[in-house]
Amino acid sequence: MEQEEAKGVRVVLVDKPPGMTPLAAIEQLRRERPQEFSADLKMGYAGRLDPLARGLLVCLAGPHGAPLSLQKEIEGESKIYEFQVLFGVETDTYDVMGLVQPRRCRATTTATQGARAAQSSSDDGGGGERNGECESEAKRKRRELEQVDDGGEKEEREEEETAVDDEHTNKKKQRRYAPSDDGTRLETEDEAEEGPGAREIDEEVVKAVMPFFVGKRSQAYPPFSSARVKGKPLFHWARQGPEKMREILPLIPRVEVEIRTLELLSTHSLSRDELRKEIWTKIGRVKGDFRQPQILQSWDDHYFQPPAGTLAHEMGQRLGVGAVAFDIHRTSVGHHSIDQAIRLSAAP
Repeated sequence: MEQEEAKGVRVVLVDKPPGMTPLAAIEQLRRERPQEFSADLKMGYAGRLDPLARGLLVCLAGPHGAPLSLQKEIEGESKIYEFQVLFGVETDTYDVMGLVQPRRCRATTTATQGARAAQSSSDDGGGGERNGECESEAKRKRRELEQVDDGGEKEEREEEETAVDDEHTNKKKQRRYAPSDDGTRLETEDEAEEGPGAREIDEEVVKAVMPFFVGKRSQAYPPFSSARVKGKPLFHWARQGPEKMREILPLIPRVEVEIRTLELLSTHSLSRDELRKEIWTKIGRVKGDFRQPQILQSWDDHYFQPPAGTLAHEMGQRLGVGAVAFDIHRTSVGHHSIDQAIRLSAAP
C-alpha cells in the first residue's frame, strides 16, 4: 500500500453520514473542501457503505485514479462495525430501507461485530450458511426439553416453564420452547397465539445464538445489493419481483467471510411512536430513487397500524422472529480508524 501511495495516490478517510451513497459523500467532500479536492482530481472508494450505513469510508484520490490492486487490498482488510438490530420485523432489503413483511417488534439490540471479508463487492452483505458445528446454549436447552416417546420419536407437545420477571413489564410470563427444524428456535405462548415475531427477545436469548455467527462462513449477498448477476446488480433483478428472484437464486454469488468477535453491548426497547419517528428520519435523509414512498407506506400498513388479535436477517431467522439492521456504523478498516476521518456535514 505504501508503494502505491508513493505513486501519487492518496488515501482519504471520510466519516460518511447516514443517508448518503459513497459517491454522494465524495461530492460533498469536494463541496466542503474545493481547494484540497478539486474537480479535476480523480476520486473513488474502496469498500462501499449502504446509504443508511454511516462511518468510515476509505476514499482514494490521485491525478490518474487509484490502481485496482490498492482498492482490492483495502477491501480485503478487517473491518469493525457497531450495529443495531431491530427484532420482530422483516424487510426485503434486510434493513429499515425496505418493504416490510407482516411481523411485530418488541426490542432493539446493539452489538459490535469484527469481521474480515476475503472477497466482497458490498461491505454490508446479508444472509449466509454456517460452516462447521457449534452447539449453542439455546440448542442444548432445547434438547433437554424435548420429549422422546417409546418408539424413539419426538413428541409434538410443548414443555412449559416459568420465566423470570420481565425487565420491561415486571410481570410474570409463561415461556415455552416449541420444536423447530434446527432445534434452536424458542417460542412463547403469545407467539403461538399471535403468530411469528410476537414474543419478547431478551439479552439471554440473543447471547445464546451469537456463537453460531463467529468464525468462517459462506455468506450470500442480500437481494438489494450491488453484487452482479448476468451483468446487472442484484437490486435490478430484485425490483422485478419474487418470481424473478427465484429464477436467478442459483446464480447469486457468495463470499467467504470471517467474523472474529461478536459482542452484545446493550439492549433497549422503543415505543411505536419513537420507532416510527426514527425510521421516517432515516429514510427521509436518503436521496435518489430507493422506493421511499412505497417503503414508508409498507411500514404504516404492516407495522404501525393498531395491533390486532430481516448478519441481522440471519439472527432473526435463527431466533424465529425476523430482524433488520436498524443502524450500521463502521469504525475501522484495517489500521484506519474513524477517529482519523474527515467528518462531513449531515445529509440535508
